[in-house]
Amino acid sequence: MLKRIPLRGRSYLAIAASRSNLEIVKPLLEQGSNVEDAYDEDKSSLLNAVIFHNFAVAQHLIEEGADINKSAEDATTLLFISTSSYHLNFTEFLLERGIDINGDFLDRTTALTMAIENEYYSLVESLIDHCADVSQADARGDAPLTLAILRINMRIVQQLVDNGANVNLPDYNGIYPLVRAIGRDVRIAKYLIENDANVVPCSTFLLKYIEEDNFEMMTLLVENGANLEVIGDCGCSPLTKSVQRRAFDFVQYLVEAGARINRIDGNRASPLSIAVINGDIETVDYLIKSGADLLTDYGAETNEIGKHGVTPMHYAVEKGNVDIVKHLLTNGANVNAVKEKRLALLTIAASTGHLE
Repeated sequence: MLKRIPLRGRSYLAIAASRSNLEIVKPLLEQGSNVEDAYDEDKSSLLNAVIFHNFAVAQHLIEEGADINKSAEDATTLLFISTSSYHLNFTEFLLERGIDINGDFLDRTTALTMAIENEYYSLVESLIDHCADVSQADARGDAPLTLAILRINMRIVQQLVDNGANVNLPDYNGIYPLVRAIGRDVRIAKYLIENDANVVPCSTFLLKYIEEDNFEMMTLLVENGANLEVIGDCGCSPLTKSVQRRAFDFVQYLVEAGARINRIDGNRASPLSIAVINGDIETVDYLIKSGADLLTDYGAETNEIGKHGVTPMHYAVEKGNVDIVKHLLTNGANVNAVKEKRLALLTIAASTGHLE
């Protein structure tokens, strides 16, 4: 019996499989046709049947022993075709027969990352149920959780995390899932934090939430371990940013949470100096009562006048803020402190016209 025809060396089986002719495929196999016969040089009858979406034929070939993990030279696989075409029933059939679930596809995705990118919810669930690696990045470097966050897809994020996805695994750019989430969706960010995401890499977002007056998110980060002393691109720390914005409730919360009250920020400013410059007597009073050093200056963080000789009192005098000057003096400020060029406070007051 003829099993091949001259045209391109294709077998009758390969041609029948590609044309979805199950009535011909069955007797050909019964009469001894090789289930692995190729349609083209690098594509098996099985693979070709799936390419043409002839899933009934493909299923029969598999039941007759065709290799489900055999790929074409361009790395096309059965799982790639079935997942990319979202043929859930045939995909389930392949998964139940142990097809390689975590291998990379020709487009450098995996079955799971492809399903997530296309938001195929049922397929994501099925792949996870069949033990797809929920933390494995594909050949592009994209991890499943990162892709779900980038698509702001809370449902898939929950599916992944509930099944063991690593919430602290950075992507190929070194960016953590929580950092991705905070910049996109507060719900996802909160969910990741609730599931033990490391907040420290997100500490600079404290400055963002202070700028936006978002007390809820600022406190959420602080309560879960954010670095209170982080310095942002603006040069501010969370505390100096809060003082700068006259956000007293933020200032009070950060101090009570443990922010260092005398720490100089990246702009070489102390919280108290900023409050004095702003003329914010409420914050000045609170900082002093909380232990702010009256001699802390730009660049100094000890109980000494720094190399510039600038103290909060100098700023108050230069601004002509009598109430704050009195307040500082009442709390022990040095009336004889000198500034650079040996200028005394009295000289500064007179030269700036603040005779009061």
